[in-house]
Amino acid sequence: MVVVMGACAGAFWLGHAGALDGRPVTTHWALEAEFRAAFPRADLHPEHLLIDDHDIVTAGGVMAWVDLGLFLVRRWLGAEVVLRSCRHMLIDPQGREQRNYRSFRPRLDHGDAAIRDIQRWVEKNATSDLTLATLATKAAMSERTFQRRFTLATGLPVSRYIQELRIEKARGLLERTTLPVSEICWAVGYTDVSGFSRLFRSVCGVSAGEYRRRFSVA
Repeated sequence: MVVVMGACAGAFWLGHAGALDGRPVTTHWALEAEFRAAFPRADLHPEHLLIDDHDIVTAGGVMAWVDLGLFLVRRWLGAEVVLRSCRHMLIDPQGREQRNYRSFRPRLDHGDAAIRDIQRWVEKNATSDLTLATLATKAAMSERTFQRRFTLATGLPVSRYIQELRIEKARGLLERTTLPVSEICWAVGYTDVSGFSRLFRSVCGVSAGEYRRRFSVA
């Protein structure tokens, strides 16, 4: 069996070759929108760092060639050689996910000025009561119209957008401050620390404490 592989933007070459229709694939998380637009028939999973689909293997991220290399070693030489290789290279043999690293980048180039104004207001007022009703009223639209236009413009429903925005702010506070997780929870607009912790893990793939341990520069 011939195995074709692509890392990071290399998945685009596979797409242009017509090899990805209906196939699970990954690429760098920042290229998600561009990739989906170019290859709508591909089954894209940007949250994964590596996807093994038998004869097509893709990895996301500039440095994901390391994970791709370890995958090759594991497939043909076995887990023990992987472990020895990791020890020699001083790297972690455990699997990673792109959602550990991704950041939220709101779409602002969509052309809907009214929705863009709301996005900017939400950015400055993330701790406010950001309900659909509140935002629709501020935009002078019915809730149904606002939800439709917001989703069309940003690519996300209102509730998911606010969730992503708040978690991104929490990432920043974990990286750059020593605030307790409970205070970060309140600082980004949540009141239930347990609920916030579960949400953070579901979005980022690791706990808030583990995220801070890995990425803090404070």
